Amino acid sequence: MCNLIVQKSKITILHAFILVLFFSCKETPKPLPSGILDNTKMTEVMVDVQLLEGLIAVRTIEEEKINFYYNATFEKHGIDKNTFDLNINYYIEHPAELEVIYQDVITELSKKQATVQAANEATTN
Repeated sequence: MCNLIVQKSKITILHAFILVLFFSCKETPKPLPSGILDNTKMTEVMVDVQLLEGLIAVRTIEEEKINFYYNATFEKHGIDKNTFDLNINYYIEHPAELEVIYQDVITELSKKQATVQAANEATTN
């Protein structure tokens, strides 16, 4: 009986050790350089930029209005063109992070598309 208790104690200690090892090996994220938006914020900006670029692609818009729309988009997110360019360059140099951002952008755009399609179907029925 005593031997069984010792074995269970060893297993419990081993499990605890494995858990501590697992959580201590998790890589802590590096702080972003000054002026660089985190993935979530960059995703939000990129969703709006992609929507704007889609609009520009399907409509004839004067150059000054295009600049106005870009500036309005940047202002919505509390940035300017220089900050946007800085972030684009940063994430181009960090392709793994950029890929995560673009996957999130695609997900968000797909959600928006589904919402619009559902609204269109509701109005035609």
